[in-house]
Amino acid sequence: MKIEFSKWMHAAAVCVLLCLTCGCGEKDGSIPPPPPPPPSGGGNSTTPGTGGSGGSGTTSSAITLDNVVWTLDFEENFDGTSVNTQNWSMYNSQGHAGHGLRRPSAFSVKDGNLVITAEMLDDMVVSGGMRHKKDYLYPVRFEFRARCEEDPSLAMSGVVLTWPKAGSKEDNGELDVFETGHSRQSRRPLNTFIHYRGGKQIHKAHDVDASQWQEMAMDWFENSLHIYLNGERVWDINDKGKVPDTMHHICLQLDAFEHKMTGTCHMYVDYVRIYTGSKK
Repeated sequence: MKIEFSKWMHAAAVCVLLCLTCGCGEKDGSIPPPPPPPPSGGGNSTTPGTGGSGGSGTTSSAITLDNVVWTLDFEENFDGTSVNTQNWSMYNSQGHAGHGLRRPSAFSVKDGNLVITAEMLDDMVVSGGMRHKKDYLYPVRFEFRARCEEDPSLAMSGVVLTWPKAGSKEDNGELDVFETGHSRQSRRPLNTFIHYRGGKQIHKAHDVDASQWQEMAMDWFENSLHIYLNGERVWDINDKGKVPDTMHHICLQLDAFEHKMTGTCHMYVDYVRIYTGSKK
């Protein structure tokens, strides 16, 4: 539905007035709003979904992009009050590389967002990770919107990745689309790591602040991978030897790289969408 320009300007003016009078913004640990959806039309959008703030917008069930018909297979907007365990499996295990623990208690759902909390409990870092219960093989598109708070203790890294059903990233790959790393308090740059056979990897740094909302997507074809950031295609991997050929599922994790931390660190995910593709 098109909105007349004058009406749009009136709505924008009202929003500005409300922000000025109510003091809108992030404070008291509240979650900042996601960025607005990409503009409609123009033919340059690289994101099939058209959902808005908090995943509350509409999402196209099928769309054609670059001669591929993408059909929505799964959508999670985290609109409930807890994790939907019909679709997601929360880890109950040791933490990343044996650091601390991963527990379902680290997860909550608030204001239309998944929240993963890392903190010290009983002298141990407790955080969380969870996986989608359905595995996929190319052509498939994973897209999501996420952010991860800064961590002054340099312990926690926020990650959205795909992991092989068969396990072993050395044999079957691991696609870390969104990875903040832990070695600096700042979440800039944001990183993408492609792990492939033989324990090898390639890497791209994105000059954005991952403590703020970032919208990302990955198209996975038989012979290539394509990474998108905030509506722009930013990296192409066209070497088939670096592309997995076994089924993967998407995972959302706040990973510990140290045994201790101070304070808390939160990772937020606004939505996850998965599309299956077919050539037009």
